[in-house]
Amino acid sequence: MGSLLEIVGLEPDPSIAMSVVLRMVERVPEAERILWAEKITAERKRSLAVLRVRELRILEAVSGEAGVHGQPASCQIAEWSDWLQLRAAERSTSVSVLERLGESGLTRRVRHLSAERLRALRRAPK
Repeated sequence: MGSLLEIVGLEPDPSIAMSVVLRMVERVPEAERILWAEKITAERKRSLAVLRVRELRILEAVSGEAGVHGQPASCQIAEWSDWLQLRAAERSTSVSVLERLGESGLTRRVRHLSAERLRALRRAPK
């Protein structure tokens, strides 16, 4: 993947580079994510990629993925993007996160998915 990382930095179209970076930050280890985000040359798009890197850390924390557990201190659901709220509603293992998303998620879909996931977690054998 090292060569793809170098190539994306050479891509003249920021939208294409951004598309590749957003896909890759979800697939590479956490330690490599910021390297991908920094390859974006357009400042506005780079800030979006850096935001996605932060959001993935929050998502992993509330989902119990990648050995990350608990909820980060900076976890303010009202400030989460639509992308993060939807992913958290689909994957979270935190009852408190799902309850808050079910009550105040940005979209009806997020609120519905959160409520469904919460019911499933409560029914699951312990």
